[in-house]
Amino acid sequence: MNNREWFKQAKFGFMSHFGLYSVLDGDYRGEPCTEWVRFKKKIPMEEYHNLAKAFNPI
Repeated sequence: MNNREWFKQAKFGFMSHFGLYSVLDGDYRGEPCTEWVRFKKKIPMEEYHNLAKAFNPI
């Protein structure tokens, strides 16, 4: 059985999502952060959009 067949039979799923917050690698100014960092830490939109320069979703 190949990996794809095993995955289907095991009925195992995986979902991953990411965005600009991923660039922060879980740390915003020395504090832990998640995908809601922009709202929870009240990051100005301009500062948050600057993360796009380092964001590479490949």
